[in-house]
Amino acid sequence: MNFLALSPQAAYALLASVALLIVLMYWLRPRPLRVRVASNLIWRTLDMAQRPALDRWRWWFSLMLALATGLSIALALTRPQAPALGGIAQRVVLVLDNSPSMAARGEDRISRWEHALERARRIISSAGLASEVMVLDTLGRTDTPEWVSRETALAKLRGLAVRTSGVARMPLVPAGENIAAHLLTDGVAHLDVSPDMAVESVFAPADNIAITAFDAKSSLHDPTRYQALVQVFNASGRPKQVRLALTGENGFALERVLNLSAGATINQTLDVTDYADGVLRAEVRAQGDGFQLDDVAYGVVVPHRVKRVLLVTAGNRHLQASLGRLPGVALTVIKPVQIRPAADYDANVFDRFAPPERPARGALLFRPPPVTWLPAFGRTTTNPVITRWDQSHPLAVNVSWRGVHMQSAALAKLSAHDSQTDVVLASGASEGVLVAAGGAASRGITGARWIAVGFALDDSNFAMQPAFPVFLGSALAWLTAGAETLTHGLGYVEMPHANAKVTGLDGRPVAAVSVPGATVFDAVRPGVFTVASNAGTTQVVANVIDPQVSDVNRSRFAGESVAVAPTSGLPRFGFEPWVVLLALAVALLALEWLAYTRHRTV
Repeated sequence: MNFLALSPQAAYALLASVALLIVLMYWLRPRPLRVRVASNLIWRTLDMAQRPALDRWRWWFSLMLALATGLSIALALTRPQAPALGGIAQRVVLVLDNSPSMAARGEDRISRWEHALERARRIISSAGLASEVMVLDTLGRTDTPEWVSRETALAKLRGLAVRTSGVARMPLVPAGENIAAHLLTDGVAHLDVSPDMAVESVFAPADNIAITAFDAKSSLHDPTRYQALVQVFNASGRPKQVRLALTGENGFALERVLNLSAGATINQTLDVTDYADGVLRAEVRAQGDGFQLDDVAYGVVVPHRVKRVLLVTAGNRHLQASLGRLPGVALTVIKPVQIRPAADYDANVFDRFAPPERPARGALLFRPPPVTWLPAFGRTTTNPVITRWDQSHPLAVNVSWRGVHMQSAALAKLSAHDSQTDVVLASGASEGVLVAAGGAASRGITGARWIAVGFALDDSNFAMQPAFPVFLGSALAWLTAGAETLTHGLGYVEMPHANAKVTGLDGRPVAAVSVPGATVFDAVRPGVFTVASNAGTTQVVANVIDPQVSDVNRSRFAGESVAVAPTSGLPRFGFEPWVVLLALAVALLALEWLAYTRHRTV
């Protein structure tokens, strides 16, 4: 037996002292009371009738009751622990693997996480009632590590959950002779485990059908046609028949039936041209699928109808021919004197002309005259050389700007504080801006997008370059694009806009935290999130599409027995021994009182 309140030496000394004190009190006899009587004949007769042996047994019985009562109270003060009553008090560290694969369900339809929680409860219950427990997880979602009681540890278990994102890592586990550490995992996550830690497997094979890639984009040959590219992965250990369904707004639906062997991956290309625009949802369904996180993926289809483009020029056959040959473009050509305010075009192209007011739709301008809604292209230089450009901007993709030569060009000087424009191309290190772009989706300014080119096509060889149609196509796509769309995995998403509002597909607000210069929110499930700020609106598409996450059977315990080992040494009672001792002391006091009133004790 161990003692919690005192050391073993002090506890045994206390018990011996109490026992000795009680025995001494019984051995001490009070002085007899002297009384004068007329005759002692009656008392001699009574003394001869007494039974000395019975008196001795009454004395011993009274002594035993007193010793049992006193020692019970003394033992309760030392707070002993006994395996038969409350288990052995110890320090237990529980590390639960809460990586995404722990949500997989086996044939019993119970998730690995639920098995881990049940096993953790059994480990806590097998420890002594006075034990201390530390609950940790591999994704760092628990509170500050601390030693807590069994009841608090059980409450912490109820607050833990499987995470849908993040990299599992072993937390810092305290070490010591009296510390028992347990790791509950399915063996999928790669964890650096120390040799003295008990690793317990909750792995059970699970069927899983996953979408590991999804994208929707226009055809390279015909921008008016749209295709959805879907990759489906069978992570199960057996063949599966899979139903792939694509759904969108206004009742759009498309379905395919696929047959995949175990561990196989298949790519599907589906024509979704009939879906005008909006969020497109892909889903896979299969019998017995035990992991739902990767069953759904989302994409955004942008408008892909024929673009109505207005060209305003006094005459430019190269520009007109290049625009007319672009696929998916319906071109209208007018002279500057014919221009009228109209909003029935998707984009405008102005050659050496600019309307005094910003057009309602996007505009591409070559060598525009000075207007208030454009940066001032004032200073003219001859034979400028393009030395740098923003390679990440859509207007610079697949365009060899070093091969563009100009006889003359107008350069714009933009202030460092000008937040209304994006510099796309520049001439020299500090000479000026040659091509600039701006608009609502760029820096938050209200109004349509615009692209201003500081040189005319007649003053350069740009129209003769193979990349010129690419530039025109990229410019029209950028001018007519809706809200910017970003792709992201599950987990925390940081947007470079402070105080932005985030909403989900259902229009409900999503919890977000504003930090200096950014807004952070947690994409827990696949979906499309809309981030609105003063800089405009951005759509964030969050999907899993990671084969490493979907391969839930890639465990180091695969092939081993999955039975959960029983926990030995479970306590018989739900209370500590000192409570029993106090109850025993009360019972003994009641027994002694009853025996005394019936003259069974002295």
